[in-house]
Amino acid sequence: MLTHRLAAMFLLAPISALPVAASDLKTFKDSLQHVEYNPAKILNQVQGISKQFNTDTNKYTLSQATSIAISSNPVISQYFYAVKAQEQSLIAKQMLWMPQFTIESEPLISESWATKRQNPVITSDSSGCGSDSDITAQSCTKYNVFSNEQYSEISATLTWNIIDFTRTPKIKTQYKILDQQKNLYNLALRKLIADVSKSYIKLQANKQKLQAYIPILKATHTAVQITSSQVESGFADIGDLSQAQNQELNMLNNYLRTYNKYIQYSTELSTLMNLEPDTFVIPSDQLQIPNDWPLSLPDTILSSKQGNEYAMSLRAKADAASWQAATYRNSYVPQLFLYIYGEYLGAYGVSDSTLDAGNISSNIFRSSEYNGYAGIGFTWTFDGGTSYYDAKSSDLNAMSLKEQANLAELNYIGNVKSAYAALETGNLGINIAKEGVRSAQNNLLVLETVSTYGLLDITTKVQSINLYMQSIDEQISSLVQSNLALSNLYRYTSIWPPYVDESNPPFNSFLLN
Repeated sequence: MLTHRLAAMFLLAPISALPVAASDLKTFKDSLQHVEYNPAKILNQVQGISKQFNTDTNKYTLSQATSIAISSNPVISQYFYAVKAQEQSLIAKQMLWMPQFTIESEPLISESWATKRQNPVITSDSSGCGSDSDITAQSCTKYNVFSNEQYSEISATLTWNIIDFTRTPKIKTQYKILDQQKNLYNLALRKLIADVSKSYIKLQANKQKLQAYIPILKATHTAVQITSSQVESGFADIGDLSQAQNQELNMLNNYLRTYNKYIQYSTELSTLMNLEPDTFVIPSDQLQIPNDWPLSLPDTILSSKQGNEYAMSLRAKADAASWQAATYRNSYVPQLFLYIYGEYLGAYGVSDSTLDAGNISSNIFRSSEYNGYAGIGFTWTFDGGTSYYDAKSSDLNAMSLKEQANLAELNYIGNVKSAYAALETGNLGINIAKEGVRSAQNNLLVLETVSTYGLLDITTKVQSINLYMQSIDEQISSLVQSNLALSNLYRYTSIWPPYVDESNPPFNSFLLN
């Protein structure tokens, strides 16, 4: 310990007391003058860049940011239309109760025609016609035969499954699929709201850090100036000046890192809101102490169990698998159906008419025919056992999904407990950090006054500035912890945050019952 103290005394001794030559000291000072040391220039450049997007048009409240994200985020639109698609599928399944009706024609109106030419039979007989008994007088006549006929045919069939034991399970399956999709939609909506809140809170925190760094950077710059004057007057050495400059540069680097995070969370939030790529989001208000959580821990856990939409989606999927298994099993039960059939056949035209010496001998006809029948029948299909094993597979899949739901319920309870504890400890940390900031600020003001007159060594000044900045970081970290914890409580209890107004658009357009 004594060795460390002696070393410190040696390092902090005035430069004039060091056993070095005057020429060497002058050379060292001259070399320092050629080093570019201008942190104020860098700070001004950063602040100049921030003015490019830090405008009133880019400022949003948390409620406004959430509203825009809900109405424009493509993920929410995707889930929303998926729900609407499953609603239409449910209607389609409900139509299985309706009879099926078919009308067809062959075609409705058709026309056919044909011609035939018959020549006399030539024999060795001088008459030109044979005398054999199979040679008739007609065979000695040259004539044309033609037909021109029009047909129309139309039929109607009505089939109605009176008894079908697969129909109800199919409808119940679609009901559960729709229920699952609604829960997934609400789950995606709550995740989006939580993500927006998370990015907004961190954006607020980094904005406050940037604001807190301004007086700190001024204090460090003042310390450099005072120490530089003290070096010139012989009350401080080059090591003191280097220490002060190093602190100023470290604070400037911290400021730049904070500024980078600020841009990062602004970009992240604008992406969630689906804004233009070159648009930055600026929080319109400061990070505040969150409101008290209205529920006790047991009531919070109960709300989490009752409103766990992820677990409910899994249980709905499990129920759908169970109803699908019933569909497979019921496929072995005979189906009873009603069958009604009716048809009309119409024909008109000339059939096998002859053309003889320019005269037409026509066989004109017209006919109509009506047919119909009705009856009750059944179908009974056995697929060799395929449906039996498909049913067993669906039952096992349902059991697996129910266990996943139980696990999701346990995970939500764990998240709720963690968020509840984080909210309590964060609120306590806010109060402690607030007192720490006040104490460090008062100490810094005293030290700044004392150091102005050269009555304080630079090490103590550096430590006081670091302590003040650390206190601010702890205060902001506690605020972030509490606000994030409250956001998680809303998410994992499936309670809409107070800044989500369900009665006004766009919320009422996207929130499902």
